[in-house]
Amino acid sequence: MKKVKSKLSTFMQNFIIIILLALLGLLLVFTYNPFEKKDSASPLVIAATWPTGEDGNALTLEEFVTTQGGNDITLDSEGYHIFTPRGLEVLSDYTAAREQFDPSWKFYLENDLDMIDYENISIGSPFFGFFDGKGHTISHLNITSYGIEESVHALFPLTALCTIINLKIVEDREISLTQSQYFGGLVGIVFMETIIANCSVEYNSIKVENQSYMCGGGIVGMFQTEGGVAKLTITNCDVTIHNLQTHMIFGGILGGMMQGRDDVTLLQVDTSRCMVRIGTLTTAPYQASAGSIQIVVGGVIGSVSIEGSNTLASCSLNQIYVEFGSAELSGSVNFIGGLVGMAGERTGLSYSETMVIGNWILLEGVGIKKAAYDWATFGADGYTVSGTNSYFNIQCTETATFYDTASMAGVFDVARKQYYSGFSNNQWLVFPDKHPTIREFMAVGDFATVQSVEDKLIELGYSKVM
Repeated sequence: MKKVKSKLSTFMQNFIIIILLALLGLLLVFTYNPFEKKDSASPLVIAATWPTGEDGNALTLEEFVTTQGGNDITLDSEGYHIFTPRGLEVLSDYTAAREQFDPSWKFYLENDLDMIDYENISIGSPFFGFFDGKGHTISHLNITSYGIEESVHALFPLTALCTIINLKIVEDREISLTQSQYFGGLVGIVFMETIIANCSVEYNSIKVENQSYMCGGGIVGMFQTEGGVAKLTITNCDVTIHNLQTHMIFGGILGGMMQGRDDVTLLQVDTSRCMVRIGTLTTAPYQASAGSIQIVVGGVIGSVSIEGSNTLASCSLNQIYVEFGSAELSGSVNFIGGLVGMAGERTGLSYSETMVIGNWILLEGVGIKKAAYDWATFGADGYTVSGTNSYFNIQCTETATFYDTASMAGVFDVARKQYYSGFSNNQWLVFPDKHPTIREFMAVGDFATVQSVEDKLIELGYSKVM
């Protein structure tokens, strides 16, 4: 009898162990696998830690793409190729967990992507390397949880030592900015040398509702760095914003340049062959705890604020076309300018072959205006402005300072019927019954004759300023 009980006891123990092992196996089978490929209805979610494999070691991007990418994102000798919204999500998931990219990485967008079913897609923090959109469009980016300590709203929150080309961003819905401190139609913050070329963004409506500091731009939100020389190059880019409501700093191309450290020697921005179209501008200022918030809007650059005593800012605008629609201004609007809203000391600003037209009533005309600080006065500490071969047809307030102490050659203002001599006639097309227009922005068949610009302006009743 004792032997029978002993055998039964052993049998029950073994049976219980088998049952427990079976339950454990089922638990492992149905437990969420963070490296299992998901479809668009159940997107992959990765915590902000470096992705690891089954052995606990960190995965390289190649390993991660091989595990997660399938045919959505692939790798060959040229680089990484993104084919679907899921492929862009895989890249976003991996980069969200890294502190930075490898500068040797290259990415190519192979199709138009509609991201309507995905949220919080962003690339790099910061993004190093090369991204070629190959002329394709990314639309309906749903950015609700902001990158970089939840302060930046952009596909590329932060860039450094990178090139971004041939990419289009389209958003036909209203973008309401309630949390972000920085908004960029393409890039949030440029931290180190960045090149952006042949890109375009189009937004139906941008509404700034954040009640603290906010700086936004059609292509880049903010340009700043920790030290040394930093350069931002933007060329052949188009921006269209049909409706803009803001109470902060906003620029058609670049929201702002800012540096307050003495170890930064030069911030340089080169912008060329770009077009900006802004439809309706509405200013609705909020009251911050410290008082009223400045409203600064520029057709190309919103604000240049350089405080470090050893720092210089250099802004070059060449072949720029800016077109404004209507403006509804309310409250105490500080600076609105056709090219630059506000600039401080130690700033060099030059522009050539630019056109600014539209119906805004600009508070600062061309927008070359000193910052509203006691230490930022014109002519002080190397502040320089120069313009050549440029055309302005915009309305200004009677008190607006159109050129201040700038050095001008071949610049004329239609609204005031004033001009500066020194035109380079080969850059201009002159119409018999119209004002001179820059050659680069007109179709060849539109012009009738080419003649002296200065003769034409005198004929039209313009007065020469200098």
